[in-house]
Amino acid sequence: MTEILVVILVVGILAAVAIPTLLTQREKASDAVAKSEASSANRAMVIYEEDNDTYACGDTAQCRAAMTGIDPVLGDSHVLFTQSGGSTGDPTPHGYRVTAPGGQNRTFWIDRAPGAGGADRGCDLNGATEVGGCRGASAGSAGSW
Repeated sequence: MTEILVVILVVGILAAVAIPTLLTQREKASDAVAKSEASSANRAMVIYEEDNDTYACGDTAQCRAAMTGIDPVLGDSHVLFTQSGGSTGDPTPHGYRVTAPGGQNRTFWIDRAPGAGGADRGCDLNGATEVGGCRGASAGSAGSW
């Protein structure tokens, strides 16, 4: 009888440790997908600019359609295409921001500002309780990835 109680206790302790870890894996996967989608959209925008001498591809729906011709996976993504530095407006001839949603309302973005030598990457927690894949972020702030 004592042995059965010990086994039940050990199983209970293992479950208490394992279950919270397993529950966070879905959030990590959502963040990984968001980062991948943002990176793919960024590469497609660079190719689009090389072909058209501009990043201005229209609104998000028009940009997604144009980028799907470059990377077909982007047609099913939730990436937003906006002007550099914000979440509104359309990409401009010399700058853009691609933003992909992650877990718990986190967003991951890549921003190419007009005149900048390269693109910046970052993330916003947007009220998420966990920082997830958003390094350097504290509650309610932004970070990098």
